[in-house]
Amino acid sequence: MNHDWSIGAVLQRVIRSVIDPEAVAKELMSLKLSRETLWAALALACVLSSLQFSIIVALNPLSEQSAQPIVTAVIFTSLLIATVFVLFYCGRAFGGTGGFGDTIAVMAWFQFTMFILQFVQLVIMAILPASMVFLAFVGFFISFRVLVGFVNALHAFGSPFKALGVIVVSFFGVGMGLAVIISFISAVAAAGV
Repeated sequence: MNHDWSIGAVLQRVIRSVIDPEAVAKELMSLKLSRETLWAALALACVLSSLQFSIIVALNPLSEQSAQPIVTAVIFTSLLIATVFVLFYCGRAFGGTGGFGDTIAVMAWFQFTMFILQFVQLVIMAILPASMVFLAFVGFFISFRVLVGFVNALHAFGSPFKALGVIVVSFFGVGMGLAVIISFISAVAAAGV
């Protein structure tokens, strides 16, 4: 893999992630980065996405509230960490072979790729506001396609349908976990503890 991380190389890798997500995921996994580096990359991707989200909310004239960047970062980071664990274990349960470090690498890059794509969407929407619904649909399709390709490569399934199954089960798992946590917090708050 090309170890060039200049701005131009990173942008090319983002474009390649959209065109051939499986190849990019395999390249990322071949780097065999340390866990510390992978967690730092995941944290950076979460911080960037949180800031982007907070700015979008702040600039939205229809929004009556603002997003607190620190709270948003904690929520994004928690969700992404939960997703890493669930995708790893769920993929293994489906017969996948992906390693935990590889799961972190793939999800950190996925988050960064989505950050760049959302930035491009925002620029286009600022120029052509009428394109918002179309761009949202295209953005969803691209993110879904990239995630399926990444999970397929991560667990060496050889089938996008198996990767899709892992993603669906993982999202339900993360959703159920969130429901339990929110119920617990609500119960504690209601009890006045």
